Formats: sequence, C-alpha cells, structure tokens
Amino acid sequence: MRYLSKAVLAIVILFNFKAGLSQATGKDSVEAAIEKISQHDIYETSYAVGFAGHPSMQFELFKTLVAVASNDQLLELATHHKNAVVRLYCYQALKKRQALIPGYLTEKFRKDETPVETLDGCIGATRKVNSLINEDIFGPFEVEWKGQAKN
Repeated sequence: MRYLSKAVLAIVILFNFKAGLSQATGKDSVEAAIEKISQHDIYETSYAVGFAGHPSMQFELFKTLVAVASNDQLLELATHHKNAVVRLYCYQALKKRQALIPGYLTEKFRKDETPVETLDGCIGATRKVNSLINEDIFGPFEVEWKGQAKN
C-alpha cells in the first residue's frame, strides 16, 4: 500500500511537471518563431518558394504563430515589434483566426510605408507594408488554434 501511494504521488508530480513544461514550451515556441521570422526577414506569401519550390520556412513559422500564440501576444507583436515582417505575420495571424482587430492597428498598417522584401513563389520584390495587409497569404489552410476564445 505504501508503494502504491508513492507511485500515485510520483505520477501526479510527473503530470504537473509535464503540464508546466507544455505551457513554457508554447511560449518558447512563439518566441523562437518570432526570432526566426525576424532573422529571415523576408515576407513569404506562398507555401513553396524559390526556383526549386522549396517549402517555405516562413509558412511553418506562421502556422506556429496561428496555433500557439494568444491573440493578446499577436496584437502586441503586430503593434510594437521592431521588425516589419514580424508585424505583418502577426497581423495576418489575427486575420486568419478571424479575431477582432482594433481600428488603431488597421490604421497603423494602412499608414506604414516600411519597405520589406517579399517572396511569392519564385518572384521576389520590395514592397511597402501598407500594400501587403489586404492580401490573403498562404491561401486557405485549417486554423488549429489551441486558445480558448477567438477574441
């Protein structure tokens, strides 16, 4: 009986530790995705890019943002991050989720003339942020957000 109690206690501790680790991992994965998006610093808008049609790394990172980041995180990053590509992807993630986007943020993006390098398939260009916000990037894909509420 004593061994059974210790085993149950060990299992409870293990599950609590694992749950805490999962929460930290979610936050860490958002921070890692933001860091990689910022380092790559190209606004890719299609699933495959380049002449050989390699899978878009930015698309995978964007899916991480859509799946893991909270709306509050996305809103904060879209509003204040220093990197324009990060701001664009966070704004697009909010749109993909059909989240409520405050008017001040939409207005900020409409006025943003920061130039960014873009890649759509194998076509590269330099465009301004305000010319990119209304485009549907990556086409339709299933939004699998792990949050509680859309707003």
